[in-house]
Amino acid sequence: MSESKKYILEPLLTKSSYDEEIYSKDFFGKNVDIVVISFNRWSEFEITLNNEEKEKILKKDEIDLTNYEIEFISSDDCYKKDYEIVNHEKYNDDEQAMINLMINGPEDEPYDEPLNELDEHGWIPGDVKYVITCGCQLKEVND
Repeated sequence: MSESKKYILEPLLTKSSYDEEIYSKDFFGKNVDIVVISFNRWSEFEITLNNEEKEKILKKDEIDLTNYEIEFISSDDCYKKDYEIVNHEKYNDDEQAMINLMINGPEDEPYDEPLNELDEHGWIPGDVKYVITCGCQLKEVND
C-alpha cells in the first residue's frame, strides 16, 4: 500500500457542496430526527489519501466525504438551508405539524433563523455528512 498524504480538498466550482446534519429531539414519547441540509458557495477540507484513493477521488463528480478521513476546515456563504423529517410517514398530520412548529416557531411569531437556532430550542446535533457535487481539486499539504 502506498504512503498516505494530506491534501486541502476544494470543489471545482462554486455552489457545489452541501452538508447534512442530523438533529434529534423527543416528542410524543418518540425520538424525532430531522436532517438539515445546508448548501454552501464554497467549502474546504483536509483529507488524507494514498495514491490510489487520490486518483479515484479526482475522477469522481459527486464525492461523499464520509467515506474518507477528513477534517472540515471551513465553508463560506450558506446560500440555502432546508430540512426533512426522517421517517416522516411514521408521524400523523398533527405530529408533523407540531414538529414543524418546533423547528420554525409559531406562524404569528416565527423564529428569526429557525434552522440556525435549533440548539436553542432543544434539538441535539448529531452526525454531519459532507458532499461535493462537481469534482474536486487537491493541493498537497507540506507539514
